[in-house]
Amino acid sequence: MGLVATERIPEYNFVSIVPMTATQSFLNIVDDANFPLKISPKNFGQDLAFWPDLNRGSFAFVGYLTKVLLSGHPRGVQSYLDVLPFVQEMPIGKIADGAQVTDEYKAYVQPLVDQCKVDPMDFDLTFRHAYCLFRRHAIPFWTHTDGWSAGHPFLQNSPFAQGDGGIMGMVPVMDLALHSPTPNATIGYPDKEMLQWLAQDRNAGVQVDKGYFVMQAMRDIEEGEVISVDKNAYFNFDDDTFKAWFGYRNVSQVPGEKEVSSSPASSVSDTSPIGDGASSTAMAERASKAPTP
Repeated sequence: MGLVATERIPEYNFVSIVPMTATQSFLNIVDDANFPLKISPKNFGQDLAFWPDLNRGSFAFVGYLTKVLLSGHPRGVQSYLDVLPFVQEMPIGKIADGAQVTDEYKAYVQPLVDQCKVDPMDFDLTFRHAYCLFRRHAIPFWTHTDGWSAGHPFLQNSPFAQGDGGIMGMVPVMDLALHSPTPNATIGYPDKEMLQWLAQDRNAGVQVDKGYFVMQAMRDIEEGEVISVDKNAYFNFDDDTFKAWFGYRNVSQVPGEKEVSSSPASSVSDTSPIGDGASSTAMAERASKAPTP
């Protein structure tokens, strides 16, 4: 698995450009009147007592991913989820195991279970799968904590950027890049000047009034070379917490690359810290203390 350069990519050139409209987050379902787990700008950031590392918005998004996996629709989203790397025994999955036995969880998801028309046990297994995919691949789109907020400029005027709580989402294509503490590419979002420059490139198909994520080469990348990013850049986890969160060690996944882990002090985010809520890192640390299968 992973991304491979099909041609030489000079330093600072763009490996990939993904529009916000192609990303996946709870913003995809806020206007869906048929989706039973309702969220609004006022409540999306609320903590859930039975699932302490998800806010209502992220929980609803995991519910949406669950519905996609069970129903196969939308087909494009299901195909995207099917190719994402997944490890059933991720330590952070133990958070799901503890939450799913509570009466509060069962009552909360019952409308979605009914809509999906599946056995509750099958629903729970798929929800756990979706949760682990979310944790392994989602990055902060917007962070709000301790009175300040930051994130993708395209979201700054969204009503969801005004309330308490963060927006976590998944960026297709880019999340297939392998992890490396010494990466050859980085993920971020273009500022106004970069957007204007990209808009002048007809091949890029960029519109200055739209939002994008970009993957940019940090050095020359040769044809046939595996694309890598530092997936700890957004989170700044220590090695144990990183392993619990992502399900693999904080060393390079690129074949043949030396095993050098990135220390928290050297991991600098292109945007902002994790934004699910104040308890996210604590929950990952709790998962890191659980026995690894």
